[in-house]
Amino acid sequence: MRHLSRCLLSSIALVVALAGCAADVVPAPSFQLRVRSIGTMTAPSVLLDSVGQLEVMIRPLAPSRFVELPPECSFDDCGGIQCCKYEGGQVSTFISTVGEYVIRIDGAWVRERAEITPTGFAVEVPIFATSTMDSPGALDPVAFGTVIRGTERIAGGAITLRWPLRGDDTQDLPVMCTPGFESQCMNVDPVGP
Repeated sequence: MRHLSRCLLSSIALVVALAGCAADVVPAPSFQLRVRSIGTMTAPSVLLDSVGQLEVMIRPLAPSRFVELPPECSFDDCGGIQCCKYEGGQVSTFISTVGEYVIRIDGAWVRERAEITPTGFAVEVPIFATSTMDSPGALDPVAFGTVIRGTERIAGGAITLRWPLRGDDTQDLPVMCTPGFESQCMNVDPVGP
């Protein structure tokens, strides 16, 4: 975990640029985003073995958008999208067409680093960000967490990140099973008719 943290924290740079505003980019400290599964009376917890991929997407308030990947990363192709890959290709980062910063993590990486909890699992995803000077448009971006199994998005959740990011700040992103995907969240593939 420490090796990946150092790799990601030194290599991933998120750049938020205000549309039509040329501001100096200044580094903000790294932080940890703790993604954890939770259950309710009506929805089961997401079990660790059900995770095919974990996706974390950070969406800044409009008109801000993430505009570039770090120049020192190892650029690759992620299905027609330019991306950075880390940890032997298990971690990919890219900018969506609408300016969201996306991190996709293979299930094997998640299972290796996650801890089992009474509500499923928890895993810390390290993030490093740079931002324009705490501009109002960059405040309080929303982080979305999604558990992907095969091609289906079986669980999700969202939080508003406290901004600016603090190096000693671990923020908690709970994800819940999406209605209709209860069996997949419990690591059972549904049986067809």
